[in-house]
Amino acid sequence: MKEYIVCIGGGLLQVKLIEEISKMGYKSIVFDMDSSCPGSKIADLFFPISTRDYENIIRTLKEKELIDKVLTAITVGTDMSYTVAKINEIVAPFLVSPEVAEKTTNKFLMRETLKENGINVPEFFLCTSLNEAEEAFRNLKSKGKRVVIKPVDNMGARGVREITKEEELKDAFVEAINYSLSKKILIEEFLEGEELSIDAIVYKGDIIITGVADRIIEYPPYFVETGHIMPTNLPNDKVELALNEFKMAIEKLGIQNGAAKGDVKVSNDKAYIGEIASRLSGGFMSTHTFPYSTGINLMRNILLIHLGKEPEVGKYEYKYTAVERAIIPYKGTIKSIEGVEEAKKLEGVKDVIIKVKVGDEISDPKNNLNKAGNIIAIGKTREEAIRNVNRAINPLKIRTETPQNSTKIILPKEEEILQTARIRFNKACYVCKECNGEACRGRVPGIGGIGTGETFVENVRALKKYKLNLRYIHDVVEVDTRINFLGLTLEMPVVVSPITGTQTNLGGLVNELEYIRSVMKGAIYSGTIAMVGDSATPQKYRLGIRGIFENFGLGIGIYKPRKNEEEILKRIREAEEAGAIAVGMDIDGAAFITMKMKNQDVEPKSFEKLRNIISNTKLPFVVKGVMTKEDAILAYKAGAKVIMVSNHGGRVNDSMPATIDVLPEIVKALRGKNVMIGIDGGFRSGNDVIKALCMGADFVGIGRPVAIYAFGGGIDGVKMYLEKIKSEIRDTMKLLGARTIKDLRKVKVLL
Repeated sequence: MKEYIVCIGGGLLQVKLIEEISKMGYKSIVFDMDSSCPGSKIADLFFPISTRDYENIIRTLKEKELIDKVLTAITVGTDMSYTVAKINEIVAPFLVSPEVAEKTTNKFLMRETLKENGINVPEFFLCTSLNEAEEAFRNLKSKGKRVVIKPVDNMGARGVREITKEEELKDAFVEAINYSLSKKILIEEFLEGEELSIDAIVYKGDIIITGVADRIIEYPPYFVETGHIMPTNLPNDKVELALNEFKMAIEKLGIQNGAAKGDVKVSNDKAYIGEIASRLSGGFMSTHTFPYSTGINLMRNILLIHLGKEPEVGKYEYKYTAVERAIIPYKGTIKSIEGVEEAKKLEGVKDVIIKVKVGDEISDPKNNLNKAGNIIAIGKTREEAIRNVNRAINPLKIRTETPQNSTKIILPKEEEILQTARIRFNKACYVCKECNGEACRGRVPGIGGIGTGETFVENVRALKKYKLNLRYIHDVVEVDTRINFLGLTLEMPVVVSPITGTQTNLGGLVNELEYIRSVMKGAIYSGTIAMVGDSATPQKYRLGIRGIFENFGLGIGIYKPRKNEEEILKRIREAEEAGAIAVGMDIDGAAFITMKMKNQDVEPKSFEKLRNIISNTKLPFVVKGVMTKEDAILAYKAGAKVIMVSNHGGRVNDSMPATIDVLPEIVKALRGKNVMIGIDGGFRSGNDVIKALCMGADFVGIGRPVAIYAFGGGIDGVKMYLEKIKSEIRDTMKLLGARTIKDLRKVKVLL
């Protein structure tokens, strides 16, 4: 009697499939090299054999007298389609053949087949040597194209990266070839555009789409998929382009009965096939987010097809938006994992999956295997689903530390970071020993202060006037630097102030998105958040929105006081959709010079206009650029939840007072009111931060020094700088006898 279904793979991505085999009344035979995999515990029969070793698998089935009892073989979420096809060649030959399976697991054969049949694919070259790769690289670069290298026969983005310079090619080639079983790689063009993950089941040639999701890709030059959102938010015309190309590709590859998973990019009004696999997708899409979104059990339906039966999927609607996001802690050895159960209990959260344990080592992510876990949440709207998944990341803390003697994780030294920053600033910033505004007076555009630069200089100078008188006889040994910031716990009372215009102001060698990612991730890894700004280039704000979205909403969008109010509201709406914890306006941008240079109309906002803008969002609103008690009171009455004392780093006017000098009167004016007070401008040390906190500020923003460390060390540099500030705050709190940040309010600052 035939009663067994062979499942190739017993990992997390196959668990739902194995469970469904049992629910449908069949018995499972699971093959996986890892004898401790979760599938081994729920399988009826388990064999620790490599999923690639189809000959050994078939031999085992025959030796155990099981082959005649097998109805079909199947996998989901792994590139083991060829193994499945070799088994089904014996037990279920109506399914995907080995020839088709080979085409859908070998990227070169797939692209060749699609290209020959008129399907859009990126331009590509097959290479087996470094010389061939160099020639292909030069060919694509001569056409002005971006270049990607990848192995022809591996999955999970292993060995895949973008190559920007020929000198990067040798190391990238070695990495890619080592991941290739056939020792062949592809050099191909990288296409800009929106990327979709698409699933389909195929029955007797009839293609049924079972999920279209937006892919989230991060960590350049690598392509790490850090999540997806089901269903896609792309316009219908672009989705149709992608679906039509995907369906044609399925037909030309010869998939008649089975499944197809595609990565499709929409670029310049065309859809391009990045990948087609003859299986359902991994990444928890086919097993989790599609069923959560639609209520359809996709595992049951693909099993029906594998059993030669018609699937039950008819017309369906997306009842919910489902979001899957990867958990990627900072590199190092895991010392604690906290908040998992708390995260699981949150409304809308469906799954919190942790794949690591204390003692495991985390490295910088280079492919889709370098993840500590995943969070999956749903919502009735896209915005609600994003907020639900974002809320789950807040209590979840995977803390790491990097041992001093680690040979695997090498952190840059501070002097190396500063030297690299000097080079990458391209003389826009001299990375002075003291960032005090003297060397960059008048450099606007640039990183300096406007005009004489005196306001920038005064910000730094004024902080030095205030002194801290220390105490040594007390019982404070441990201190708590945490604050509650709009319902979010920050591990220090410091945020990153917004800086934009890497091309206009910061030398042009670092692109805007790279900078945003560095400061946002560096801040998050340090236990705080960053603000992102609104450039004089009209569409640049979307890069900040992207940064907010990529980082679980842990960012604040600060937008210019544009004359066209709809432009402000558009930015606010997009920040809301990205899951931002707050939005705001740098009100002092009303006469900003770079806005004038690019013909961007800005204006002071009347009380009525400001109140109207604030009333158009449910998010907490930050009014940044307040320098008088009168403006502070008006901003509060207009509905601001955060008022930030700022003179834009001395970039608005060169005759303004230092922010620290006007802080006391603003604190006094807002005393007793439900509003947070922040301040930036010239803060360079933990002692500077503590002075502002003692004088009534709730938190401090730091901008230029963070930019220096971002340019010199990326995420690592930002984390290094912010951890240094946190350590200085902690040390000085002990010397003041202040156990908590609130205790600093009792400390008097000397002038």
